[in-house]
Amino acid sequence: TGQWDYLIRERMRKEDFIAFLEYLLAVYTTGPIVLIVDNYISHTAHAVQAWLNEHPRMRLVYLPEYCLHLNPIEPIWLQLKNTVAPNRLYDSMKTLLDTAKAFLDDMSPEQALAWAAA
Repeated sequence: TGQWDYLIRERMRKEDFIAFLEYLLAVYTTGPIVLIVDNYISHTAHAVQAWLNEHPRMRLVYLPEYCLHLNPIEPIWLQLKNTVAPNRLYDSMKTLLDTAKAFLDDMSPEQALAWAAA
C-alpha cells in the first residue's frame, strides 16, 4: 500500500527498536504482524528476542547479511539522506530529526512504493 509507519529516535539501540515494535502493535491492533528486518545489532539483541517471545503477534523475518539489494527500505534511506543531509550541518540533533520527520511526513505512499522499487 505504501503506508509508511515510523518512529524517530535519536539512536537505534535495542530499546529504541523495542519501542518501535510496541508502536507497531498499537497501530496494528489485530492479527499477526510480520516485519522484515536486516541483521543490525539492535534487531538481533537478546532483549529483542525476549520481547518477541512475550509478544507472539509480532514476527521478525531476517534478511540475509550483506544483501542491501533485497531490502526495499534502502532506496528510501538514500532519498532521505540525499534530501536532508548532503553538505549540511544542523545546529542540533532536534533540528536534524525534525527535518527528517518533515521529509517522511511529506512522502506519499506512491513515492514510498516507487522509491522502494528502485
